[in-house]
Amino acid sequence: MAMATVLKMELWDRSDGSARCMITSVPVDPKKVMNTRDYAHKYRRHLAQLRAYNRFMIIIDSKGGAKDSAIGLLDAMRAEIGTKKQPAAILIDGLCGSAATYIAAGLKKVPVYITPGSRYYIHMPKTTCFVRRGGGVWNAIYKAGNKATIRDMVKMYHQKTSVPAGGIWKVLGIRKKVHVPKRTIRKWMTEGKSFTAGEAVNYGLCDGIMTRHEFEKGGAWGC
Repeated sequence: MAMATVLKMELWDRSDGSARCMITSVPVDPKKVMNTRDYAHKYRRHLAQLRAYNRFMIIIDSKGGAKDSAIGLLDAMRAEIGTKKQPAAILIDGLCGSAATYIAAGLKKVPVYITPGSRYYIHMPKTTCFVRRGGGVWNAIYKAGNKATIRDMVKMYHQKTSVPAGGIWKVLGIRKKVHVPKRTIRKWMTEGKSFTAGEAVNYGLCDGIMTRHEFEKGGAWGC
């Protein structure tokens, strides 16, 4: 049986009062892949301990994984980060691909930076159906769910490329992003497009290019 891949989250604190989260991909037995709610509960338990820290740094180097693990992590981060005054920032250091882009694009008020030489990869979710042959109803449910996933992903990337100027972006000196049409995003996903660091910034998927050293020294907050 082929191995599945899920997102893995590692947390640790730093001496400057900030906390760091590393997101990678790890292989697992397909039978042990949990549902979105279970992943959200698991990740949120870990993230809750970070409420005392004054800054939250998310570093992504992941080729992606099971959709449920990505949505669960995103839901947990939205609950624990988006509702507080705690500043947060994301750095793509290596690869941000497939399901990992849920984190980079799904946290609306969190700026995303990318290191020189890193890649941002988007594609259509797999349409393979793991139900019995002839299972008409289950096939219809699966296909409907897959269409909804594609719709959500297009909306997420579209919102990321169309964030208005102001708020945290104005403070950080970031100009208004390019408005990329949804049909263009669908075309990119169909092609399985891989963006360089410069392209990701030009299209608005990332807010700027920054080295790992600059990011960890506080560059994401202009200090």
